[in-house]
Amino acid sequence: MDTVEIFDPTDYTLRIMTTRLPQKYHGIGLIQIRNKILALGGMLFPGWAKIDPVYEFDPISESFRDTGLKTPVAIAPNHVKIYND
Repeated sequence: MDTVEIFDPTDYTLRIMTTRLPQKYHGIGLIQIRNKILALGGMLFPGWAKIDPVYEFDPISESFRDTGLKTPVAIAPNHVKIYND
């Protein structure tokens, strides 16, 4: 999927954004670092090819940018980890 939903913990609602992921993903990994979210790993959908680019999502501007980094290893599907430093 390439849709993005933002969860609002104040009222427990999901909002579907108009911004889309740069590619359609399956099994993406997410890591929160400071106020940004890194999207890495996963596989293309359809096709199931490994996705190498690491994208950074900025929830303030609601936009993605390619970080220029590559996913170093395959990320297991359906694993989401949130690290808040």
